[in-house]
Amino acid sequence: MLAWIAQRIAFALLFLISAAVFGTPGHGAGASLSRSVSDSPWLNWWDSGHFIDIAVHGYRTPDQTVFYPLYPLAERVLGRLDGGNYLLAGFIISNLACLLAMLAFRMLARVDLSLSSARWALGFFTFMPTALYLAITYSESLFLMFAISALFAIRRSSWLPAGLLTALAALTRPVGLLLLIPLAMASIAALRKRPPDLATVASWALAALLPLLAVGGFVADMGLRFHSWRIPIEAERLYYGRYLDLPWVGVSQALSVMVGQRQSPGARINAAYDLAISVATGAATAVAASVRQLPTSYAAYSLAGFLALLMLPMHGYPIGEDLNGLPRFLMLLFPIWLGFAAWSEHHLWRRLLVIAGCGLGFTTSVMFFGHAPILM
Repeated sequence: MLAWIAQRIAFALLFLISAAVFGTPGHGAGASLSRSVSDSPWLNWWDSGHFIDIAVHGYRTPDQTVFYPLYPLAERVLGRLDGGNYLLAGFIISNLACLLAMLAFRMLARVDLSLSSARWALGFFTFMPTALYLAITYSESLFLMFAISALFAIRRSSWLPAGLLTALAALTRPVGLLLLIPLAMASIAALRKRPPDLATVASWALAALLPLLAVGGFVADMGLRFHSWRIPIEAERLYYGRYLDLPWVGVSQALSVMVGQRQSPGARINAAYDLAISVATGAATAVAASVRQLPTSYAAYSLAGFLALLMLPMHGYPIGEDLNGLPRFLMLLFPIWLGFAAWSEHHLWRRLLVIAGCGLGFTTSVMFFGHAPILM
């Protein structure tokens, strides 16, 4: 709870600083605080508008199919209870889900780490560079709440709850399907310990099927509505320029923008920032994978997620934005913070990591509240 409160206080102060210096979209630096808050990126910016439109009207256009349904569905339910205030509903959902995600993360950390290391892991998680997205009307908080709870259920060998939570995570963001990796690895490990009975085998099978059926049902519904069963993939390609490519393509494009003679300062800043966060997360993933104290399934999930995200750069977007959004998506690889806490036993390392994370987080937050299109 204290970590959650501290995070909100920090973001509120950063918002006030940014509003005073930059203003908010549509308003200058001298706009009233009430107008700044109501129109701020904290409540309504970029993806927030897509979620609200889906919550109010449903899926009306093919480009909306890249936004999976659980977050806008939650906004619709709570928004109607609140008299149609879907912005406030999304804000409540994100911040409540963030609190529950933190509680679940601390419980997961205590499975393998000491109390001190678990607290440090929660500190890394709370103040990671892109933690801002846990407090605004985006779907990251809801995803992390389900994903962390799913991994905790897997560690407790609660197979059916794990399958259900994985399905809910995948219906929030498709990367949730990667949780099938630790689910499968834990099932295999349990199988090696002792032969399972029929009920256990059935629970394993159902746990694996639930996420696939959930995502398959959504894709089928969108396919019938827009006359193409590949519509979410096609929408990513046509409207956002995302499609599978070699994992170094986005990185090489970002590097070429940084050293290019004719690139604008804004393009270079975009490329440098996205690349810095991506490289730092890659290093963190490698460090976490080297920690033997944690299950190898954590490293497998993180490495698979990191590779998958690198293989989906944004082709054809404005120069310098090939890795656009990647720093935000990398926060979904939450096991790396457990690995960092286990690896950095020396308190000096931990303090340096927190300082570095807070510094990058400050930059991210100011840039976002100052409506810079770098991480949206």
